[in-house]
Amino acid sequence: MGGRERISQMRSSLDCVRSDLPSPGLTARLSQRESAGWS
Repeated sequence: MGGRERISQMRSSLDCVRSDLPSPGLTARLSQRESAGWS
């Protein structure tokens, strides 16, 4: 159904946003929430 492709697109866009984030703590929090949401 293309859901997996959409998730990978969201992941790559999140990676782009994450690379722009100044705070490592916020980055870690985002990655934790992301992995919890995808699992």
